[in-house]
Order: sequence, then C-alpha cells, then structure tokens
Amino acid sequence: MHKGCGFVAVVLLFVSSMAVAATAGPFDPSRNASNDLAAAEQQAAAQHKNILLDVGGNWCSWCILFDRFLHDNADLASLLEDHYVVVHVNMSRENPNTAFLASYPKIEGYPFLIVLSPQGKLLHTQDTDPLQSSENLQDGYSRKRVQAFLTKWSPRA
Repeated sequence: MHKGCGFVAVVLLFVSSMAVAATAGPFDPSRNASNDLAAAEQQAAAQHKNILLDVGGNWCSWCILFDRFLHDNADLASLLEDHYVVVHVNMSRENPNTAFLASYPKIEGYPFLIVLSPQGKLLHTQDTDPLQSSENLQDGYSRKRVQAFLTKWSPRA
C-alpha cells in the first residue's frame, strides 16, 4: 500500500464518521414537518396535551444539549411526557423547512421552541437563551427555568 493511502483512508473514515454524527440525533432532515405536525395534532387532541415544536439541528450543540437535558432529568421528562407532544423540526442545509416555518414568527437562534394548542394554534414562542444557566455550553440549561417554562405552557396551566 502507498504511504499516502493510509492517510487518505484515515481522512475518509473521519469525514464519513462526521457525516453520520451530523445525521444522528433528534432532528431528522428526511422528516416532513407538516406531516409530523398533523400527526401530533391528532395525538395532542386525543391526549389533551399541547404541542411543542423543537426547532433545531443535529449540527447545533445547544440543540442536542437541550434535548438530552429534557430526557436525562426525570422530573422534566415526566412533565414533557404528561403535557406535550414533541415534534422535532429540522433546520439544516439538507432541509431548512422554510415553507413550514414561514407561518411562525422569525427564528433568531436555535434551539427555538414553539408551543401550540392541540389544534395547532400558536400559543407561545421561546428562544432558549433565557432557559440557559449561563452563556457557556458546559453550564447547560437551568432545570428551574425549563421546568417553569414547561409548567407555564402546559394545557393544565
């Protein structure tokens, strides 16, 4: 084998693993957000829950951290499960969901949260910056702030 071939193989392996990592996660660019919302509206109506559109991408560190934070904290996961049907809306080069997101207020940053009634009526939009513990990624999100947000916009509030 040529000396340069080993280097090229390592680079190709690294690049392909980066591509897999970019697609792995809660935001799937192949999903149809309109279809997902229609299904969520049916589920939310039947279960008397609101809909939480979580707009972001697998490329976004804060987006992945927020999703993990919600599911790794039992009290928040329970609150989410009891009161919301979550729809992850992908925002990436592969699928920016421009047409779908055009009917909602302008998004300035990610992740971005949109709370809808079971019928899909806009109730609230939320940039997640105020839910952070600080501006440092390693500090993550504030459990108290996220819990207050989920409680305030639950259908039973």
